[in-house]
Amino acid sequence: MATRATRLNEKNLRLAIDTARIMCVDGGVGLGKSVAVRNNLRYLAPDDTLYFDLPRPFLAPREAERQVAEALGLPEGTPNTDAYIRAALQDRQRVLVFDEAQNLHSLFLEYLRNLWADTTNRTTIVLVGTGIRRRLHRLHAFFSRVNPWQPFSPLLPDEILTVMPHLHAVWAPLSHEDLLWVNESACHGNFRMWAASTDVLTRALEEEKQRGNPDPQFTRELFTRAVQGLTARPPEALPVYRLPEPQAAGAGPEPLSPPAETRGDTAPGDDTPPPASSEN
Repeated sequence: MATRATRLNEKNLRLAIDTARIMCVDGGVGLGKSVAVRNNLRYLAPDDTLYFDLPRPFLAPREAERQVAEALGLPEGTPNTDAYIRAALQDRQRVLVFDEAQNLHSLFLEYLRNLWADTTNRTTIVLVGTGIRRRLHRLHAFFSRVNPWQPFSPLLPDEILTVMPHLHAVWAPLSHEDLLWVNESACHGNFRMWAASTDVLTRALEEEKQRGNPDPQFTRELFTRAVQGLTARPPEALPVYRLPEPQAAGAGPEPLSPPAETRGDTAPGDDTPPPASSEN
């Protein structure tokens, strides 16, 4: 089921493709940035999109350029990769997607800018990463050409209530109170954590069946035991969202407040790898 972020991502990608722009998608780990981009491009440009997830941080520009050329079908042993890339991009409009783009070398980013600015092609470049906006802010020529920017944020409580029951059948029977409790306990609006919690809860319910319970149901105690190790803080130490009290007729709805942002990334230097993170 689509979220606000995935719907906006489709709109932004459509604009970027139609007008051959540079687009950036920035947000914390596990929020669904890469999945949203891939799913939307599978519909918007299924045959014209090339994905790059360069394996090593700050890969040498020449090596990164070679990988782009190979993705475009560079014959082995071709001496001038840049000329081949430019010629290949003239044949048809392409969408080049770079995941973990905060790790791209500054010189390679400058190369991408020059490649995009070549008037002989219509190339869309999509950069996806965590902290990519702050990284590019130091590269003024590149930064000024990015449009649109799209920040990805954790799911809001109302999205938890509408999206998660469709994510997996294990969440469908839960009350709104329990769904918001699960979000506060372990998931914090993060798709990756919801996927991990889905897996451990499904396993826990299956184990209950093996113990002789023919129809195991979700309980907070069962979930607390199941997710130990997924979160550093125990569920009981975290606040719980409360549904708003019923209001008098004519009163406007009281919005649920999202969890406070806790991510504290530090901005790396232009070519300095970011500090090691314990997040996966």
